Amino acid sequence: MQMTGKKMLNPRMNQPMNKEAGIYRKGFYFLTCGLLLCSGACNNTRYLPAGESLYVGSSVKMENAKLKKKQRKALESELQSLTRPKPNTAILGLKYKLWVYNITGHPKKKNSPAAWLKRKFGEPPVVVSDVNLDKNVQILDNNMENKGYFQVDVKGDTVIKKRRARAVYAVQPNAQYTINEVNFQTDSTQLTAAMADIKKYSLLKPGKPFNLEIIKAERVRIDSYVKENGFYYFNPDFLIIRTDSTIGDHKVNLYVDVKLGTPKEGKKIYTINDVFVFTQYSLNNVGSDTNKANGSFYKGYYVIDKNKVYKPRLFEQALQFNPGDIYNRTDHNLSLNRLINLNLFKFVKNRFEDIPGDSARLNTFYYLTPLPRQSLRFEVGGSTKSNNLTGSQVSIAWRNRNFFKAGELLTISATGGFEVQYSGQYKGYNTYRGGLEATLSYPRFLIPFFDVNTRSGFVPKTNILLAYDALNKNKLYTLNSFRGSFGYAWKESPLKEHQFNPISINYVQPWNITQVYLDSIAKFQS
Repeated sequence: MQMTGKKMLNPRMNQPMNKEAGIYRKGFYFLTCGLLLCSGACNNTRYLPAGESLYVGSSVKMENAKLKKKQRKALESELQSLTRPKPNTAILGLKYKLWVYNITGHPKKKNSPAAWLKRKFGEPPVVVSDVNLDKNVQILDNNMENKGYFQVDVKGDTVIKKRRARAVYAVQPNAQYTINEVNFQTDSTQLTAAMADIKKYSLLKPGKPFNLEIIKAERVRIDSYVKENGFYYFNPDFLIIRTDSTIGDHKVNLYVDVKLGTPKEGKKIYTINDVFVFTQYSLNNVGSDTNKANGSFYKGYYVIDKNKVYKPRLFEQALQFNPGDIYNRTDHNLSLNRLINLNLFKFVKNRFEDIPGDSARLNTFYYLTPLPRQSLRFEVGGSTKSNNLTGSQVSIAWRNRNFFKAGELLTISATGGFEVQYSGQYKGYNTYRGGLEATLSYPRFLIPFFDVNTRSGFVPKTNILLAYDALNKNKLYTLNSFRGSFGYAWKESPLKEHQFNPISINYVQPWNITQVYLDSIAKFQS
C-alpha cells in the first residue's frame, strides 16, 4: 500500500513547522523593509540638485612631529568641532532625517501628513556649497593663536567622491609660546595698589603656555577681588593685558594694566552712606512707596513703612551693610539672599546711588514687595490598602507671615481622618485620628543676653511647636499625645542645614483600653 507524504505527517509535528515558517516570513519581511530603508537612506545623493555634492563632515590633521600624540589628538578633536556647517544628523551612518526630508517630496498642502512629517522629522541636505573654507581656516587659525601657537599655517580643501564631499584641513603650528614673566603695572591710584596685593595669586604663571582663556579668567579674578574691596564701579573691561612676543625663544612677557580710558569712578573705593528700606514697594505704583522723607531711623538705616506693618528690627540681621562700611560684593549678595529667604516678600530689588560730587559714597536702596500676610490651605486625600482598609484625611492650615510684625511665621493646622475595615476577620476595627498643631518661627536666634547671627545667605530661625494628637482604635484603645519643642535651625548652604532642639517633650496617655485588647496582649505574651 502506498501512502502520500501529506498523510504521513504527524499533526503534532506540523504545528511547529508552521510556526517556524511564520518566523522566517516575518524575518524576511523585516529584512526587506530594512534593506529598502537602508537603500533609501544610503542613496540620498540622488535627490541633490545638479552639480551639488552631499557634505559628510570634516577632518583636521596636525602636521607637527614635535607634538605629543595625546596633545595632537586633543587639538585635532577640538578644531574639528569648530568647523561649520555640521553634516546631516546620522545614526550608525544612516542620515534618517535627510531620508525623511527626501521621501516626503514637496507637499502641496501645509497641513498634510507629508508636510507635517517633513517639518517635524526632516532635515534639508547639507551640501558642499554651504562650506566656507576661508572662514573655517580663519577660525582654526585664531583658535590656535589663542592657545599660544603663533604664526600657524592652516590650509583647507574639499575631497569629493561619488557626490559626497569632505572638508580636509591641514594645520601646521610652530612651537607653543610660554609665559616668561608677568608684570602688574602700578601708579598712584588705589586700584593698581589693590591689584598688586594679589599678584602672587595670579592665574598667569611663568613657564605655563600662553592661553587667552586663562587671560580672560585672570581679568574676572581681579574684578572679583577689587569688588570685594570697595571698587563698586569697576569692570573687567577696564583691564588690559599686553603681550610682548619679541623677546625670543618662543616666550612672552605679559603686562597687566588699567586702560587709559577707565573712568575715575572705576578707580575709587566706595563706602556706604545711608541705607533705605522701602517695605511697601509696588511695581504698579512706584512713586507712592519710595518717599525717603517718611522713613524712620533704626540702628543705621531708614525704614519707609507708612502703615507700620513691620518693626524695624526685622531688617537688623538681614541687612549686612552699615553706614561707613566699605562696599563689597559678598555683603551685597548676602543682604539680598537674606531678604528673599525671610519668605515675606514677593519681590526684592536693590539699587546703589552715588552722592553727587567727589565723595565716593553710596546710598543703598532696598525695594520690597510684600506677599499676602495671611493664607489658608485646605487638603483632602483618600487611600485604600491591600488589607481592605479604606480611608480619608482632611487638613486645613492657616498661616500668618508677620504675626508680631517682626517677620514671625505662625502656622496653625488641624487634621482629621479615618480608616475603615469593610471586610475580613477584623471588620469593624476602624481607626479615627485627629490633631491640632501650632508652630511659631522667629527669623533670628532667641538667646537671652546674646546677639548671635550667621554669615550664610539664610536667616537663622527659632522654632516653637505645640501639638495635640488623638488616635482611636475602635474596639481596642484610645491614645492622647502631646508634643512640644523649642529649638533653632540654620543653614550653611542650600544642601547643609543644622537643627538643635534643647527642649523637646512628647507625652503619650492611653485610655479607654478594652478587654479585647488586653486579652490579645495576654495571648501574645503566653
